Amino acid sequence: MVFQNPDNQFVSSIVYEDIAFGLENYDTPAEQIPCKVDEALELVRMPGAGKWSTHMLSGGQKQRIALAGVLAVDADIIIFDEATSMLDPPGKREVMETVHRLHIQERKTIILISHDMEDAVFADRVCVMAEGQILSVGTPREILTDRALMASAGLRPPLSVQFYYDLWEAGIKLRRCPLTEEELVEELCQLY
Repeated sequence: MVFQNPDNQFVSSIVYEDIAFGLENYDTPAEQIPCKVDEALELVRMPGAGKWSTHMLSGGQKQRIALAGVLAVDADIIIFDEATSMLDPPGKREVMETVHRLHIQERKTIILISHDMEDAVFADRVCVMAEGQILSVGTPREILTDRALMASAGLRPPLSVQFYYDLWEAGIKLRRCPLTEEELVEELCQLY
């Protein structure tokens, strides 16, 4: 599990030692640990970071190191609990690109808990909950374009979806509701 604040997950001030800690707890043979740490750092695109100090990392780097600790023990299912909420846009992009790549290339099951619906755009399935109850489950397009559902859950849809409805109310009709900025640009280009 990767938490909102990666500093709460670190058990060592050195990246290598922090990642190795989980492996040691899983009784990984000592001679295998260096290789597994290096592999985990490669997966999060931070090769050579083993000697770095955890407190000198950016927010995005800290989240990727926390993720490396989970990957080192070869977890098939990874849960992210608001893991991007404290990050600036570049840090968030780093983490979300890594999450997406792990799901597609490494075939990891990702459970992403977030109030930021921009994160949900790339999911296979989205589950909307409010007050401990499941309100709806569906594809990102089904869920994120349902204005009533988003409002009842107290969630803001992605900016491109909000923009679509603003255009609709102004009398400008797009072919479909875009989920991403790229889709929005594509739809706007079709107008002219």
